[in-house]
Parts: sequence; structure tokens; C-alpha cells
Amino acid sequence: LDPNLTVEEALLEELNFCMGRTERNEFDPKGRPPGEWKVQDVRDLLGGEARSNGMVLLEKRHNDETVTVVSSSEVLVEENALDEEDDPEDVAEMNENGFEPEGRGISGLMLVCISRACRPHPLYFECTFDRFGYEIMRVHVGLGMAGFMMDEDGQSALLYHLYLSHKDKIDGASGNVMPGDRAGDKETPDSAASPPFHTLDLDLQKRFESFLKERTVDDRLMSCLMDEVLARTHHQYYNFLEGMREWVSETPSKAAAPKAASVQKKPTPGPAGPPNPTKNPAAA
Repeated sequence: LDPNLTVEEALLEELNFCMGRTERNEFDPKGRPPGEWKVQDVRDLLGGEARSNGMVLLEKRHNDETVTVVSSSEVLVEENALDEEDDPEDVAEMNENGFEPEGRGISGLMLVCISRACRPHPLYFECTFDRFGYEIMRVHVGLGMAGFMMDEDGQSALLYHLYLSHKDKIDGASGNVMPGDRAGDKETPDSAASPPFHTLDLDLQKRFESFLKERTVDDRLMSCLMDEVLARTHHQYYNFLEGMREWVSETPSKAAAPKAASVQKKPTPGPAGPPNPTKNPAAA
């Protein structure tokens, strides 16, 4: 550290250094989503806060259905330590493919929503995912208070809010509603929310998994989804650096001191001049 710099100058220098090591679009996905999947514009959702929260929404049509996948940088978890049970061959393959060598990498929450025009409520799958695949945690019809919405302040509720905001926009609704209040929620029977997925009959679990794979919710999509979420995470970091640099560079120590209001003085009369020689007082 340069001892001649002030605290603000040192901070600004470090911010400039961090921004010099990265680019805003450095981690933007290079390819397109697989098949018919499309990345949806979320800038107008959640009052304009969706993009700043690193939220991603992928969508496609499947026959008479709309299939939507939602995730966010806010629901990612980074795992840095390798488990003792990790297969050395799997770790070597991860390293060879360019994935993080120091651990399994990053995982997060994902919400899969399947809506049909002939059904009043969508079908929801609560999942965890990483770059290599996903695991179903729970299945729902409608917005029952079980599962996702048992904790309305939880991370999974954020994904519900984004999907509902998107669906309201598509349906032309006047505004988003709180999850759990839509359609009264009394029309959805208690049995619409599953127990934990791993407690279901094994054959039933396999049928649900096949149901999603038929709609190409598969490993290729997970890799694309992770790329999109990580790109939003990087944008958040870059915007943070940019905003901090702008703020620090305008510290009071560098701001121009306010100018004192100038007071206009009246001119001071000078000494009396000699009498006008053209005028003769005696002649007057």
C-alpha cells in the first residue's frame, strides 16, 4: 500500500485494479440454450428488480404446455471442499473439462413450472441443480402453503415470485399477487403438495423424472442454466465495483468547495475634482 495515499484514494485504486482484471460481459454464455428453450427478458419483472437479483427464466412450448425453468444467483451455494467419498476419476474428469478442480463446484435451487390452458393451476417441481444434473425435492399442483411456501421469506419463495410476475405479465393481469393468495388457494386440495420426493414410491419417482426429461429438462439444460445464472452473478459483481468506484471518486475531499455568495458592493465615491474652469461663479 502506498503510505502517501488517503484511505479513499487507496480504496479507489483497489476498485480500479479489480475492474481492470475483469470485463462486464466476460462470463456471458457463448452458445444458445438447447433445442427450443429461450432465455426470457426479466427486466420488467418484480418492479425491475429481477435482473439486479441475478434471476434467470428459461421457457419453451411442449405441445399445449408452457414449460418454465427459474433460478437466481441469490439461491446458489458454492462448495469448495471435496468429499471424502469423491471418486478420483470423477474429479480428474471435472478438471479435464475445465470445471472447478478444488471441489464439486456450485449448486442451487431451481423451480420448474408446467402450465396448461385447460388446467387452472400449474404443476411445480422444486429441485436442486448443478452443472451436471438436478434432483427433484418436491412436487406441487397450485400454490399450496406446503413445500415452497412454508417459509415465505425463504429463498425458494423468490423463484415463485418471479414466475408469478412473469405469468401475470403474459396473462395481462393487473399486478402480481402474493404466493399462496392466487385463485384463493382454497381450490387446491391438501393432497396437491407431495411429501418429500425421496419418500415416494420408487417407480413413481422414476415416472416423474421421465415426465421432466420428456420436456427436455435434462443435463444439457442444467449446464445452460448454470451458465446464465453465473453470468448474472458476474454482472452483479461488476455493477457493484462500478457503483462503488463512482461513489468513492466523488468523496467530499475531492469535491469542489461551495463558492461563497458574492456581495456586490456599492462604488465608493472618489475625491472631489477641481472646479469646472468653464464656469465662472461670478458671472452667474
